[in-house]
Amino acid sequence: MHNLHLKALLMKETEYTPAFAVTAEFKYNETIGDMNENIANALDTVGYENDHGVDIDLSFSKMINQLFHYPVILNANLRLTRAHYLGFLGFSDDYTVNGEISAVVLPHPKFGIGAEVRQQNDEFKPLPLSGFTMEEDAFWDVFVVWFPNKKISLAAAFNRFGNIVDKDIDFFVFNIKYDF
Repeated sequence: MHNLHLKALLMKETEYTPAFAVTAEFKYNETIGDMNENIANALDTVGYENDHGVDIDLSFSKMINQLFHYPVILNANLRLTRAHYLGFLGFSDDYTVNGEISAVVLPHPKFGIGAEVRQQNDEFKPLPLSGFTMEEDAFWDVFVVWFPNKKISLAAAFNRFGNIVDKDIDFFVFNIKYDF
């Protein structure tokens, strides 16, 4: 799975208003087409159309100083997406709007601990096999993040994806981000 993010800050945070940014995220799943062929194109019957898609994310962020004696950053996002399971099972033709919220506590200016909840689009139809469901659960994660400088962040997260093709999935994710 490959992701490319382009983000524009449209409104800076002030004392009374949150920051507002728009992100376009191109996603490409290089293996989903072969996987679909290997299972006799079963994903075609549930709504799979493409191996790529573009998400549009509208983000609101606000830092609250000294909540619980530490700064806290709150984020609320609306994501316009065609991705199923974040694109791991491909992309449909129809967009949905999904909500996301996150919070990170900064016990040190270069270190944070947080959590996130993301709604999934749940637009796939059930597989044409007895007992299988394609219901997408909202997923959550807990994470730690380190900011060695103003341009680089490194994060590690434990993710609970919930139901993916009738199986609960958990995994760890590591992320390195560089801001231009």
